[in-house]
Amino acid sequence: MKKFFGYSLLIIIFTISVWLYVSFNGTPWHRIVSASKMEEYIENKYDIEVVKEKSGYNFKMGTYVTEFTLKEDPTIKVHVEEGQNKNSPYVDYYAEALWTQQLKSEFSPLLEKQFKDETILFEPIYGIGSEYYSVGNIPHYSQVEHPFTIMIKFEREFTEQEKEKVSIKIYEIIKEIQNRELTNVELFISYESDSGKTFTTIIIPPDNISSIKSEKDIYPFIHTH
Repeated sequence: MKKFFGYSLLIIIFTISVWLYVSFNGTPWHRIVSASKMEEYIENKYDIEVVKEKSGYNFKMGTYVTEFTLKEDPTIKVHVEEGQNKNSPYVDYYAEALWTQQLKSEFSPLLEKQFKDETILFEPIYGIGSEYYSVGNIPHYSQVEHPFTIMIKFEREFTEQEKEKVSIKIYEIIKEIQNRELTNVELFISYESDSGKTFTTIIIPPDNISSIKSEKDIYPFIHTH
């Protein structure tokens, strides 16, 4: 009798464990099949070759996701996931990945020179690629109306001594944006103290880039929270 209850308890524990695993991770075979279908989808849609990096499961949405890299340029990472309706079985961010790489290639040399010790990120608005895509034609990021964000993160407290110094560096980036006649790039610079008590941001939207003629014009955009 005790053995029966012991086996029953083990079965219950095993069943619950499997259910929890599948709920948060999906099933291994579905992950493999989904990744294969996504690879076929993305290669046929854009006439490209990709290499699978990793696959996963979005337990909140109940969908499988796969990360690919472009075979001819491994620095371009493409995210593909299952869609929520039959008319759109998959959602991909290939255009966003392409635009991000274009922006990065143009601005990284200057940014790394000015902010070599800081975290630099390039962020598009995800989900807009389908608005611009037509078969065989993804426009250059400079022709996209939606803004792209260049983010620079400092892990230290913002001080008055820092104000002039960082403004000079930011102005160099702004001049590059102006020289390229870009109207869809914004800057987001943040300072966060080690204690987390102060948080300073310098946010310069695309509409304000052209009006900045010196580093002192950046001062009104500095806000400490």
